[in-house]
Amino acid sequence: MKEISYSKILLVAKNAHLYFFDSLNNIDVISGRRLVHFIKSDLGKHRLARYQLIIFLDSGFKANYPNIVKDFTEAKMILFFWNHLTQKYIDLLHTYREIGVIDSYYSFDPIEAKKYGLYHNSTFYTPCINLPLQIPDYDLFFGGNDKGRTQLAHVILDKCASLDISILLYIINGEKGFKNKGYLPYPKFLEFLINSNGILEIMQENQ
Repeated sequence: MKEISYSKILLVAKNAHLYFFDSLNNIDVISGRRLVHFIKSDLGKHRLARYQLIIFLDSGFKANYPNIVKDFTEAKMILFFWNHLTQKYIDLLHTYREIGVIDSYYSFDPIEAKKYGLYHNSTFYTPCINLPLQIPDYDLFFGGNDKGRTQLAHVILDKCASLDISILLYIINGEKGFKNKGYLPYPKFLEFLINSNGILEIMQENQ
């Protein structure tokens, strides 16, 4: 009988089906809300015990999450700041460093990582995708939430147009994540991405 292979890594996010999460085959993904109920069952406690690494994403992170799982696992715990560090999360960072429950802290932003003494991990995409054979439709693609960047994005758009550089902008308004009007599902994001020659990064204020 073939032995069942279990993942040793658990990713805790606000929603288990956002971005590329559904395409992950070597990492278990669970929502924070489900995690709370997870530890109430023997099966949940058993699964927690086998993890070697638990990654909490900042979006949807609750201060009690590490505390409710620490009694059921010896896994290393990481808090990953996948967004710009607001004062709320700066305060959270200071608090948890004093408590010592979280083992490591990561940021997607190299400047903030250096400023606050975090590890840096750059953006990544999954699964592996085949690039189209035809010439891309655009030179650059930017997709993301507004977060004060729309005006600058259009300045860049106009400047690049004068240089004969084409840009596809997909800017979403609102602070409700996947509930925002015009939310871009990950497969569609990848479709835009592979039809461009490169990615345009527009920093947020103070980033």
